[in-house]
Amino acid sequence: MKIAFVETMRGVVTSRSGAAVPVDFNVRASRDAGGHFTLQGVVHAGHWAEETTCEGTLALSVLPARITYDVSFTATDGRRLRLHGAKRPSVFSPVTSMTVLPIALSDEHGELLAEGPLTFPRS
Repeated sequence: MKIAFVETMRGVVTSRSGAAVPVDFNVRASRDAGGHFTLQGVVHAGHWAEETTCEGTLALSVLPARITYDVSFTATDGRRLRLHGAKRPSVFSPVTSMTVLPIALSDEHGELLAEGPLTFPRS
């Protein structure tokens, strides 16, 4: 059975210089096999990328319980950037553990540019 869904996450991350930077992504997830999904969509990442296409993967793991996001995109200056994070579902904190995505934004060499939490947008 083909499974697909759309997800938007947004938040403010802290850059290495200490600046607050808004980041969001809107992706369509299409199931490949098992708990693996392909992501395609749009990302906004402050001064690194005003609006650009992105692609990546989402992987579901039961043990340990984890939903891992790995999203790549091209920055305004031409560098490839990576947004990586994982939700860790917990019965002790089901809402927060499923709606908060701690992320790290790094460049193509793995240098950390910013980190912080993204959440589902509030209506």
